[in-house]
Formats: sequence, C-alpha cells, structure tokens
Amino acid sequence: MSRLSEKEQERIRKVFGRTASIRQTAKQTGHGRKAVRRALGCNNVINAPQTTPRKSKLDPYKAKIGYLVKEKHLSGVRVLEEITLLGYTGGYSILKEYIRIIRPKGLKVPRPPIDHAPGDEGQMDWSPHSVYMGGQRVVVHTGSFVLCFSRWIFTRHFFDETIESVIRLHEEAFDEIGAVPHKITYDNMTTVGRHTGTGTVWINPVFKRFAQEYGFEVVILLPGRKERHGKVERPFRYIEDNFLRGREFIDLEDLNNKADAWRANTANIRIHGTTRERPVDRLAREKSLLKPVPWNKTDQFFKEVRRLVNVDFCVTIDKKRYSANPKLIGRYVQVRLFRDHIEIWCDETMDCRHVYTQEDRQVLPEHEALYS
Repeated sequence: MSRLSEKEQERIRKVFGRTASIRQTAKQTGHGRKAVRRALGCNNVINAPQTTPRKSKLDPYKAKIGYLVKEKHLSGVRVLEEITLLGYTGGYSILKEYIRIIRPKGLKVPRPPIDHAPGDEGQMDWSPHSVYMGGQRVVVHTGSFVLCFSRWIFTRHFFDETIESVIRLHEEAFDEIGAVPHKITYDNMTTVGRHTGTGTVWINPVFKRFAQEYGFEVVILLPGRKERHGKVERPFRYIEDNFLRGREFIDLEDLNNKADAWRANTANIRIHGTTRERPVDRLAREKSLLKPVPWNKTDQFFKEVRRLVNVDFCVTIDKKRYSANPKLIGRYVQVRLFRDHIEIWCDETMDCRHVYTQEDRQVLPEHEALYS
C-alpha cells in the first residue's frame, strides 16, 4: 500500500471540500475510496463545507408549541389546532415528532409487585370493545372478573353497564367458581360505589345488599391507582387481541358462548406470563381458601324503581302493565325488579308479586275482585 504524496492528499481534500462526497472525490481524483478516506484522516484535514440547515415550517411556531406542550399540557392534535389558527400550513407528522422531543418525560417510579394471598381478592372492571355482530359493527361492554392470586378470569359481554349487568356478572362468576373471594376491588363506578370526598366512600345500596348477601367486602380504589387494579385491567388487551379481533358473532348469546369456550380452552389453561403457571392450576390451590357461596341466599333484587299506580290499577314496567291493589290508584309505589319476578311495595309492605309477562297487561285475580 503506497502512501499518497502530500500534493495528492491536498488535491483530495480540495475536491472533497467541493463535493462533500467520498464517492465523487474518488471518482474525480482517480483514487480508491479507502485511499480517499485515509487522506481525509490525515492532519490538517479540510472539513466538508457546512450546509445550511433546512428551514422547517415549524420554526416560526416553536416557541408557541413549547408553551402549549410544557405549560398547557395540550395533546398534539390540540397544538395543531392552535398553531393552524396562527398560520401554520405544515403537516401533523413533523409536529408530532417535534412534540415527542420537547415534551417533558415523566419520571417512572419503580414499584414493587403487588402480592395477593390465595382467596383474598378479586377485581372487576369494564371495557368497551367494537365487534362484528349480526352483519354490522356494534359496541359491547366487556365485564371482566379476575381472581388476583390465580389470575383465573371470567368475562361477560353486555350492551350496557347497568347494576343488573354488574350483579349478573358476579353471580355467574361465583357460580362457575363455586366460591367467593373475601374482597373485590373496583374503580369509581356509580353502579358499585365511588369516592365522594376525603375519606368518604358511597356504596350503591343495591350492590351493598348484594355484597352482604354473598359475604364479600367492597373496596373502592382511590382515583389514579391504576397499578393497584392491573390484574383486571391488563387482560382487556389480551381479550381484544386473542379473542375478539377477527371474529364474527351472530348475537350477544353467541358472543358469550364463544367467550366461555375461549376461556375454558385458552385463557385459563395457558401458561400465564407473570406466574408461569396455568390459572386453572393455581385456582385449584386457591379454591379452599375462598369463601363458599351461601346456600341460603335470598333472591337478590337488581333494582328498585318508583311508579305511579294508574287508573287501571296497574304500574308500567318495560311497556308491560302489572296490577296492584285498586286502593293504591293515584299513589306512588316501589317496584322491586328481580330476575324472574317483580314485587310491588307500599309503605314498606309488599302489596303483591308478579312473574314477568309477555302480555300487554297482567291482572291478579284478587285485584280484579277488589275492583269489581
């Protein structure tokens, strides 16, 4: 390997100063690229000309963007709206990249894993999902119940998040397990309970009666404690990606039937990523430490509504009319809705009981006799 003369090295540096390209310099000087690189690595190398940075459409707005991001904590979409009003004509992509650079990075505080004793705690939560059902896209509400120790999961899909749906989810989960955890945790939700002030928690009276009957403690978590509820929140992504995505369903019943099969044949028998065991195996060890389902539980009612007894001595429930004592015409009564029947109460005394009907009007014989 012959050493280039000082004159040849000087020529290479001058050509590179004009072209700023190893390839073009080698081509114009007749030397190989390695020789060019060696020459440029010698002492007194003439640097390539400094190119002027290309102007960005963001430049006139960077001070404003910094204020909106760092002080106002606006999202990229909102920042775009604000600077567009000021004349910005660029795209969203370059704005998003710039915001990613300047936005203050949150300090991640390491948290130790939360251990749960067998049988101690379950967690329940909701998540909406878009599914293909009956030939069209619809939104269903996935109710999920997870036992924290075993990671055993139970799901039900509904079109709502009412107290009736919440109670049905719990009852069917308890029936499948054959047991009840000592406590169940929830985020703030009106159907179960919520924090109403410092140290003050309101529990929905209907759900409170339900919990007392099954013997579990209701725990409403403080807002902002997502990591405390991770056992039930993290699996929603798993449900979305591994069960719902790419499937079609006939109706809600078909969805729940397929969900049951998926849980039994996939979700609860897989090797869990954290425990490195199957949830169904850990459930077997946990089960003896859960509370038994009460054998003497009453028929818990889902909801109580107030209704006027009309001139035909009937109250209206879901467009059906149910009779009450004709003496109650014109008075408001409490109607307790159960899974398979309703009860009409007045002055803390039950007036009558009806099973649900498909007819427009249902009149009990004793009411008909009193009205005649």
